[in-house]
Amino acid sequence: MLCKMLFWMIAGLFSTFYGRYAVVLFGVPSATWWPTGAWHFFVNFVGSLVGWIALYYFIAWRLMPLHNYSFRAEDTIPILVALLGITGFLPYTLGRLQASVN
Repeated sequence: MLCKMLFWMIAGLFSTFYGRYAVVLFGVPSATWWPTGAWHFFVNFVGSLVGWIALYYFIAWRLMPLHNYSFRAEDTIPILVALLGITGFLPYTLGRLQASVN
C-alpha cells in the first residue's frame, strides 16, 4: 500500500512539473498569455499523467505476476505510452501524428 501511494505521489508531482514547466522545457514562445498557458499546462499535465497510468498498468497488471510473464507484442503499446508520457513527449507526439494525418 505504501508503494502504491508513493508511486501516485511521484506521478502527481512529475505531472504537475511537466504541466507547469513544459512551456519552458520545450520552448513554446506563444504560451506567455493566460489561455494558451493554461491549455499547455492542462495538455502536458494530462499527457504525463496518462504516461504514469500506462506505467502503472504495465507494472501492476502485466509485469507483477512474474511467474507467468512473457513479453507479448501488445505490451509495446503501454510501454511506449508510458515512456512518451513520463518524459513529456506524449502531447508533442500526438500532435505530430495528427498533423501528419491532415
